[in-house]
Amino acid sequence: MMALNRCMSCDCDHNDGCTPCYCKHSVSNRKQLEEQSNHEYNPREDPMPKKWLSKPPDVCELCNDDITDSFIDGATTYGPWACMCVDCHDQYGRGLGLGKGQQYDFDGKTWWLVGGSK
Repeated sequence: MMALNRCMSCDCDHNDGCTPCYCKHSVSNRKQLEEQSNHEYNPREDPMPKKWLSKPPDVCELCNDDITDSFIDGATTYGPWACMCVDCHDQYGRGLGLGKGQQYDFDGKTWWLVGGSK
């Protein structure tokens, strides 16, 4: 039987409920990288790095300031989620992590997930 949701990065068939973006192989690879090194997780060294796949936000959805190098896609103290600048996240965000928010930094070409991934 052919798998309908095959992960292009790790080639698993996701029968255990994982998704291509957050499958168990990606998590174990990230943990291996952290164990092998004495520094924090660096997405550029990950065999399956996480990056923003949609059109990146041009402005903060809370204050309308330009977003140029970092933003957080996260829950706000008001309830709804927003793509917000770091300053607005400091004031209105609910933190980083699963169910709270993820931080993305721009390296000049790609928006990389740098916070809230664990």
